[in-house]
Amino acid sequence: MLVDIPSARDDLTWKLRNQTADLFSAGKTNVTEHRRLMWTTYQNLDLWYTTCKKTVIQLGFGRESTLADDVEGEVFFCENQMMRILNLDETDGSLDNTTGNRGGRPPVVFSDPAISCGALAANKSGYSSTVICGSSASGEAIPPHFQLNTLAKSDVTTRISVDWFAHLAQVIGKFGLDAPRGLPSKFGMNERGGMNSVELDN
Repeated sequence: MLVDIPSARDDLTWKLRNQTADLFSAGKTNVTEHRRLMWTTYQNLDLWYTTCKKTVIQLGFGRESTLADDVEGEVFFCENQMMRILNLDETDGSLDNTTGNRGGRPPVVFSDPAISCGALAANKSGYSSTVICGSSASGEAIPPHFQLNTLAKSDVTTRISVDWFAHLAQVIGKFGLDAPRGLPSKFGMNERGGMNSVELDN
């Protein structure tokens, strides 16, 4: 017995775009994001956290917790060791409010076509930089790092106005030091305005 399967409506996406969406674009699926979703199984997450636990203990940040420790979790951190564990993340910052490939998958926004949409002012500049922020495991904020792009071919010809950085507020914390102190924000420059092995080492 043969069953006649109706063909797919290829124009459905375009009808949604024209009639029900203000900002909606149709394209190929995000392969990278799909792989991340497929990876988040119980077995992989359990392996990740188990490896993280073993690494923390091997590096001397803590030990296996016991009932006498009365702590939450499976690891008892030694004194002042959580201040030495840092978590960093980078995000894309642009002057014209446009997004690049950094910062994850852009959202799809549906809106009511009956509501008028006002114009949004934007600085028409394609300049983009990278901002790196983070915190320690004890909750201390890390001074932000701004990675700017430059057209200079050597460090000798690099020029930047540091007035803006000079007036930034310092971030106060212990950061694994002997006593709390204020640390300024950092900045670096390279051709792409992004992080690389040299900046990570610095």
